[in-house]
Amino acid sequence: MREQAKTPESSFQRAYLRQKKREREQVRVFRALLLVSFLVLWEVAADLRWIDPFIFSSLCGWEKRS
Repeated sequence: MREQAKTPESSFQRAYLRQKKREREQVRVFRALLLVSFLVLWEVAADLRWIDPFIFSSLCGWEKRS
């Protein structure tokens, strides 16, 4: 197999790669915030009885039952 010659990265390519890395990090943060928001909303909805806590139990409900 032939080895490919390594070419030096241009400043445009480095900037592009930094931008893509930043975008990936932003997507990860957004996904984490979306998950936490969903879980908090679920907990609040169960506590306020917007949803039936018997069917969609509260995430922290097992602590309250003890």
